[in-house]
Amino acid sequence: MFEEEQAFAKQRNALISKRRELPVTQMEDSHHFEGPDGEVRLIDMFGGERQLLVYHFWFEPGEEPCQGCSAWTRDLGNLGGNFASLRENDTALTYVSRASANEIADVKRRRSWTMPWYSLIGDGFEEATGFDGWAQISIFLRDGNTVYLANVVPFDDLVNIGNHWTLLDRAPIGISKND
Repeated sequence: MFEEEQAFAKQRNALISKRRELPVTQMEDSHHFEGPDGEVRLIDMFGGERQLLVYHFWFEPGEEPCQGCSAWTRDLGNLGGNFASLRENDTALTYVSRASANEIADVKRRRSWTMPWYSLIGDGFEEATGFDGWAQISIFLRDGNTVYLANVVPFDDLVNIGNHWTLLDRAPIGISKND
């Protein structure tokens, strides 16, 4: 069994390397979101980092948040609301939903969540990231003031993410040598 696990780890590492070689797609600067401090652009969500992970949290206006997305968020809580482990790897994590900024703020308050979470303005962002209505993570890379879509983690692969290492395995820069 140990040999099989070692072989699987080698295959996984090879896949991670291939993922980092994928071409990136330049994003338009027309995507806007609303947060607690007003309107922001996609590039603003990076907070100075080079990579941005955007979790598409299924939460429609006037409805309750998705139970699966809520569970995933709770389970990811071991990163802490400030996601320091990600920031140490030049990576920011934020959430986006279709619900209004006020609805999002209410859910965050009720659940004591502190992560950045924005309301989508328009539907161009979902189209640009291939969002199909299920939860996903869109991964972006910033080069100066230019933003690129680097990867998308689809719904059925989210179950394989449990900590900052498995998130960073899907990002183009990945894990720093210090981690």
